[in-house]
Amino acid sequence: FEPNTEIGQKGAFCKGLIVIDGEVAVMSKLNILGLISLIGGGLLLGFQGLATFMSAGTGMGAGTGVGQETAWKSLNLMDIFGEASFNWIDSISTLYVKAAANYVATMPLFILFFCFAALFFIMNMFFRD
Repeated sequence: FEPNTEIGQKGAFCKGLIVIDGEVAVMSKLNILGLISLIGGGLLLGFQGLATFMSAGTGMGAGTGVGQETAWKSLNLMDIFGEASFNWIDSISTLYVKAAANYVATMPLFILFFCFAALFFIMNMFFRD
């Protein structure tokens, strides 16, 4: 791929190629997945924070009273798929594996996205071409 081609001059994004100032920067699939996970986690965290502050009250200026507490409601996998989808966790015989699976199913989704982003970035460091 040459930066002088038509795709390079238009600044197209195709198969992990990003053209910046006429130079091509090749991003691997793992790096792209890491960036998507990182951005998704950040957006989810931002929207959950916004929803928390908006649900503190219903009127204009609501939720600004002194001593009024707002509860952080985080989204997790059990909220999305339902508790019935994770009944198989109770059938795991090994205590540590059961605890780990239960932890992943109940951890906040934005943290799960950040963990996947870190995992993809670390895998990208080891599996470069």
